[in-house]
Amino acid sequence: MRPTSMWLGLGCLLSLLLIVSCSTTLAELPPSVTIFYSNEAENELYKCCSTNQAGGLSRRATVIASHDWETSLVVDTGNFSAKRPGNTYDEFKLTYLLRGYELMGYSALNVGPLEFNRGEALLRSLGQQTGNRLISANVVDASGKLVLAPYKVVEVEGLNVGIVGLITDQSGAHLPGSHTPPDPLKTIEPVAALGELWEALEKASDIQILLSQLTDDENSAVIQAFPNLDVILGGPGWRQNAQMEPWEEQGVVIGKVGVRGKFQGQMTLSIERDKKKEITIGRYSGEATFLGGSIPDNPAMESLLEEYAQRVRSGEVLQDHYESHTDHQ
Repeated sequence: MRPTSMWLGLGCLLSLLLIVSCSTTLAELPPSVTIFYSNEAENELYKCCSTNQAGGLSRRATVIASHDWETSLVVDTGNFSAKRPGNTYDEFKLTYLLRGYELMGYSALNVGPLEFNRGEALLRSLGQQTGNRLISANVVDASGKLVLAPYKVVEVEGLNVGIVGLITDQSGAHLPGSHTPPDPLKTIEPVAALGELWEALEKASDIQILLSQLTDDENSAVIQAFPNLDVILGGPGWRQNAQMEPWEEQGVVIGKVGVRGKFQGQMTLSIERDKKKEITIGRYSGEATFLGGSIPDNPAMESLLEEYAQRVRSGEVLQDHYESHTDHQ
């Protein structure tokens, strides 16, 4: 074969391989991704409250387990931890909440007011307890340095999902049962904080999700500043319809769930490519499932909770103002 023909043949072969490779990449993306999201669990392991009882890790696990885990993502938008940071019993209980989260496959957790109120040392410790799944792009220490990773990138069947967390300014905020930590934290203005990392986040991921503990106005400002943002997941501060179904604001899909872990949010996003072959969100659907009595318990989670209850009953853990888990059932 003449050199020209040889290089031409190799060029054609390389082009064919590139086409096959690109086609394979396109084919490997999932047609849709389902996101399960929770908010304000407030360290509740069991169903909550004396009337209209709902929630609890067991029912939550049942809802999440009903979906194909390979194309799902599980996140918490914040306020999941103890109201009494450092309290022996509350911290013991929190270890079981986090074990439950691990059992359910949580990929990322955002800092909410309860986590912020722990102070720097306890927040860093909590980050380690979560397996470094706890994130925040605008919580900083006294020197202005980020305390946790600002975002995570999670692969879902070949789709790289970037997840970032933000919290509103906590100066002057007071929480029930809160304390003043010896090493208080600060926050950076949300839009400025996100601007510092947005380019890197976009390069590292195909779609971007914000776990939000922001006010309505702050969320709107984020949407204005970052029109390529795909999804915002948050809590009760958001405007929303009565059914708590996902809705859209200026091209950003928004989902929220209620307080005390009584609801489990679920959102399914279709994954498409535009004319430039860039990955985009197409159709979306979802709901906030009320974790009431119609949701059965999950056997694996029940086993974990029974271990917790046995250790409490044995007197292994000393606690203040402890209410037996039987009061929640």
